[in-house]
Amino acid sequence: MKNITEYSDYRLLLQDFYKESKRKNSRFSYQMFSRISGISSKGLLYNVVTGKRRLSSSHIEGLAEAMKLNRSQAVYFENLVGYNNARTLKEKKRYFERMAAMAVKEEGSSHVKVIREDQYRFYSEWYHSVVRSLIGLHGFSGDHEKLAQMIYPPVTPGQVKKSVALLVKLGLVEKTDRGTYRLTDATITTPPDIAGVAVYNYHTQMAAFACRALEEIPKEMRDFSAVTLGISKKTIQRLRKEVETFRNRLLDIAESDSDADEDQGVMQLNFQLFSVSRFQKK
Repeated sequence: MKNITEYSDYRLLLQDFYKESKRKNSRFSYQMFSRISGISSKGLLYNVVTGKRRLSSSHIEGLAEAMKLNRSQAVYFENLVGYNNARTLKEKKRYFERMAAMAVKEEGSSHVKVIREDQYRFYSEWYHSVVRSLIGLHGFSGDHEKLAQMIYPPVTPGQVKKSVALLVKLGLVEKTDRGTYRLTDATITTPPDIAGVAVYNYHTQMAAFACRALEEIPKEMRDFSAVTLGISKKTIQRLRKEVETFRNRLLDIAESDSDADEDQGVMQLNFQLFSVSRFQKK
């Protein structure tokens, strides 16, 4: 099995434990797994592992004991179950942050593996992507105060310093032999397993900044428009595809922009498509 902090789905953890136990003992079965876990029905555990049912909180302790998890691992497992079973992004975010803050050392391991904490930090704070884009446009020689003054809404030089360190750690920015910084890749995409949680803060922050922009940003530097549509669920999926295609097209245009000058800056474009009516249930 992998280090437990590498799991972001408790079902995969249970599957790997079962496979490993089966490899060591060919007689190991879901019936045996259920019995040592204190679960009365082998069918229940099988349905949990295959994703047909949610794991009840009452079975967490028994499964942790069956898998011989130590105290830290058991706490991680409990939060992992809460994360996967959460019904709202806000609730998932709470469990994910608990998981990301944990350092669970595996027996025989010489290092501590924390679940994608740096990637999560990048996507959960809006200004990291802005700092990265400004370094790509204007370069950066280490003057955190100057870079902070270029960012809207305002951030502190201390935040910029931590942001640059994070970007370097993630390999998105590198320091050259001359002491300056440059980008390593032109674009970045959100890893699928953290997308829903990590961008929760990002989108709520950007939505709030959009409201500020209506009052504080000159009209020639912004473009707000909206349209209300009466459409079917099938067409909603089609529109989402169209937005994705358009977003990728904009990335291509931005990457091919070689006309860098003093007027060039970082722009934020938000796509928002959501229901303002209740769908009738059939």
